Amino acid sequence: MRDLSHQQIIGVERRKVPRNISLQNRIIINISGVRFETFKSTLEVYPNTLLGNPKRRKYYYDNILDEYFFDRHRGCFEAILYYYQSKGRLRRPNSVPLDTFLEEIIFFDLGQDALAQVRKDENLKEVEKAQLPRNRCRRYGDMVPVTALGRLTAVICALAGVGTIGMLVSVLVDRYHRVYNRKLYIKPEQIDFNEFSDEENEDLEMGHGNIHGDSLIVNIDDREE
Repeated sequence: MRDLSHQQIIGVERRKVPRNISLQNRIIINISGVRFETFKSTLEVYPNTLLGNPKRRKYYYDNILDEYFFDRHRGCFEAILYYYQSKGRLRRPNSVPLDTFLEEIIFFDLGQDALAQVRKDENLKEVEKAQLPRNRCRRYGDMVPVTALGRLTAVICALAGVGTIGMLVSVLVDRYHRVYNRKLYIKPEQIDFNEFSDEENEDLEMGHGNIHGDSLIVNIDDREE
């Protein structure tokens, strides 16, 4: 038997239901501007879902337009409505991302069977929850910052981290100043002019000290050697 679209299924349902009953049973669902038409009896086959439960569904009812409005994904809703009309068949449209499709299934509360069907079709495996250790000392991470002890531990860790960073920065700044602001200090030496000859003293007095300054230093160095 070939698959029927939700429009074809609606036509079949209309032919089965008398006209007066069909008008009372008719329901219009507006999904972000796109209107879908079906029957209340079709939705109430799954009473535990959002659309199948009249009490949960009434919060989205618009009295003026006589319709239910949902600001949800339009492409996903075609598959969700087909889930009701086909008695439990759920297929993700190719143009809809998997994560978006799963969000819509959860919003309309189709149930665990629908989610399991999608996981099977998409070859998804549920991640197993890791068992946490029972020892309280090994579960200190869970206490932060839920309990008072956890908040205290978080504050201590934060202060320790800030202090460590501050100490490291101060050391780096001090090293930086020492390396790039070094100065070379030369101890001044006193020169006794009595040790030089009279000719050299006369040259210094006449303003030729700059000329013989190098020779003076050389002589001093030579003398020290």
